[in-house]
Amino acid sequence: MKKIVRSFPAIVLISTIITIFGLLKSVILSQKFGASSVLDSFYLANVFTVSIFSVVSSAITTVVMPKLNSINRNEKDDSNLEEYLSVVFIVTLIIGIIGIILLYVFRSSIVGQYDSKLKSTFISMIIILFIAQLSRINVAVYTAVYQSKENYIIPRLTDIIPALIPVVYIMTVAQPNIMYVTLLTAISYFLQFVALRRIQDNNSLLRVRFKGFLLNEQVKTLLRNTVPILISSTIFQIQILFSNYFANNFGNGYVTIFTNANQVIGIFQALFIVNIVNLFYPTMIRKINKNLIKGLSESTYFIGITMAFVILIFWGYASVGSNLIDIVFIHGKFTKENAHVVYTFGLVLCVVLPIDVIRDFIYRVYYAVGNTKKPMINSVLTVIFNIIMLMVLSKIIGPMSIVLAPAIGTIFSTSIILIRLYKDNMSLRNSMLVMIFIIFNLLGLCMYGVLYLVKVTVVFNGMVTVALQVVIGIAFSVTVLLLLLYFLKEKELIEFK
Repeated sequence: MKKIVRSFPAIVLISTIITIFGLLKSVILSQKFGASSVLDSFYLANVFTVSIFSVVSSAITTVVMPKLNSINRNEKDDSNLEEYLSVVFIVTLIIGIIGIILLYVFRSSIVGQYDSKLKSTFISMIIILFIAQLSRINVAVYTAVYQSKENYIIPRLTDIIPALIPVVYIMTVAQPNIMYVTLLTAISYFLQFVALRRIQDNNSLLRVRFKGFLLNEQVKTLLRNTVPILISSTIFQIQILFSNYFANNFGNGYVTIFTNANQVIGIFQALFIVNIVNLFYPTMIRKINKNLIKGLSESTYFIGITMAFVILIFWGYASVGSNLIDIVFIHGKFTKENAHVVYTFGLVLCVVLPIDVIRDFIYRVYYAVGNTKKPMINSVLTVIFNIIMLMVLSKIIGPMSIVLAPAIGTIFSTSIILIRLYKDNMSLRNSMLVMIFIIFNLLGLCMYGVLYLVKVTVVFNGMVTVALQVVIGIAFSVTVLLLLLYFLKEKELIEFK
């Protein structure tokens, strides 16, 4: 736990830098292109390509991590892992090629409102990004190797490369070319792969190596465990594609607005949820495998710590988010009305993040005990529910449905997996989670009141007032979270070793 606590500030700092670059990219592109079909096509191309490799990367990290944390790991295990990765690489390549062909054939249905030139540009961007994303498979492997050794900083540090390079380009030219942005994005992914490969210790280097298809039983087991994760992640990405498809049908600019809202909420997810879950996951595996009951008990407090972060983030966003988004996004062709929709979308997405935290950790509890099927079943049910909700709500409330449907789906999904966990005799300390939820929402409400008081009483310009609110909010949040960690340490509910 000490290593996690020590690593966390550096991880947050690196993630903040990456997030700032990502936000700069969105802001500058929005300023120079506006909420337009050209920018929509770029974001759609990213969604289609990243979808495939997000699925594969998450599956690889989840399946490989328990093996890397095995007490009896040996050279034969590494050979099995490399054989497993080779199969995953080839299957991903085949699926990607099929996907590109289908996108080309049905391009008129997917992007029918674009002119012929933009349709060709769209397909070209997808091909370029797909080729570049192949390198992400090895990046996922190297990341798992580092995290298994509790070295969380180096792989996160290399994430700066794909975040920085496109931003440098769009900041240095008067009117960026969207194809150049795509090419530089692709090149940056390859450079990240090269950097991680050069840094990685050769004695623990796992590579994608083609060794044939006569697979032993251990490799087959790894592949069997991968399939449910691939299915669950795939259908989740299908839901994202549906959301973007509906956003595109609501008119020009809604994909960009939806993407910007996700970008804003993604800041909080990248800084806290993703980082904390990744930091805790290797520890959860070891503790649950060593002692299931004790491991589940300590995992409850991991969930509680993360929930506390996220609840305070929601209240901070509710208070400061509108003005902050206005300051960041209202430039060039991006209007006040566009910014208000971004804030509203973000508020709906943010309110269910604490519930999302519970679901993500429960999935990892199942992964830690080698059960990948039950999270998959839950994901399938959730996506079916979300798509139905999306289709129904789109007729009733219009564009708001693209964020409200998945928000309702998160509540549905978490409820189902909590019931399943209870039936499998792996209950968490739910009373503790409820107590943390209530206490930190009350603290968050107090913080909201303080920040609102600052807003209406401090006589400064908008930017200075927002900066003061952010500083006060961060100070408040850090203080109460440190008190929570101190309480857990004093009560010996978490081991600080």
